[in-house]
Amino acid sequence: MSNGFNSQIGQQDYLSLLTVQLRYQDPLDPVDQETMLSQLSQFSMLEGVETLNTKFESMLQMEQVSQAAGMIGKKVAFFDNVSGEVTEGIVNQISLVDGELKLAVGENLITMNQVSSILYEA
Repeated sequence: MSNGFNSQIGQQDYLSLLTVQLRYQDPLDPVDQETMLSQLSQFSMLEGVETLNTKFESMLQMEQVSQAAGMIGKKVAFFDNVSGEVTEGIVNQISLVDGELKLAVGENLITMNQVSSILYEA
């Protein structure tokens, strides 16, 4: 962990904590079964939420790729970060660069967020 308290723990961290708790429990006063079931239920829920998050992220990325692919061949207006002006050009390619979707517009490689409008099909 980094500086400070991290309020999010992963599956492995949770399972490790549960294992340590079981290993060092007092044999004369074992962990209550209801407490154990509650903790296992929480672990199962955490696992389900993480699986859903992964699937949602994948679906979102597929949706973004689909939207970007639909822009190929279209003339767009976009905010040019270098010149600070709105520029126009035709989207000729899409790609993933460092995990981020980029549109090739002429000599520019832009993000979807930079597109201000789709003008027409070229």
